Amino acid sequence: MMSQSKVDFQKIILGTANFGQQYGATNSQTLNDYEVFEILDYAQNLGITTLDTANVYGRSEEIIGKFHKSTGETFKINSKLVNIENLTFVENMRQIENTIERLNIDSLENLLFHNINAINSDKPLDVFIEKVLESKYVKESVGVSIYSFQDSLLANSKYSKLFFSIGLDVVGIF
Repeated sequence: MMSQSKVDFQKIILGTANFGQQYGATNSQTLNDYEVFEILDYAQNLGITTLDTANVYGRSEEIIGKFHKSTGETFKINSKLVNIENLTFVENMRQIENTIERLNIDSLENLLFHNINAINSDKPLDVFIEKVLESKYVKESVGVSIYSFQDSLLANSKYSKLFFSIGLDVVGIF
């Protein structure tokens, strides 16, 4: 029997990297669709409303999209873009559109640059972010995943004015 918890599960974001690929120290196999559906159903029953994913997480987006389609229920989705510094604006927008299509949703809750390289490049981010937010592909905000304290210092020193002027969030220290 499960004990009663005072945890607000709506504040928990479920990571999905292991849904479409082998991921993590103890995950030596890829989960099948049925196993992922069980996890997602359980998460919904707990009150978890948001998932974290990326288009580089194997079949994760595809499986989540199948769940959305088969149940009629959708999670809020935080997703990540990779290699934005090496792609054109059109290619990056296509990444977002493809992610939304695979997930069977209308828009993302939040969009993150997968790593600091995106904001450490010479590409002007302010215009890209404004256009993404105007496109209605992202409901809340655009941010960056931070993997070290040094990354957070770099992001803050290089873009602190940008963060405040257009709402770029530095989130997720992993």
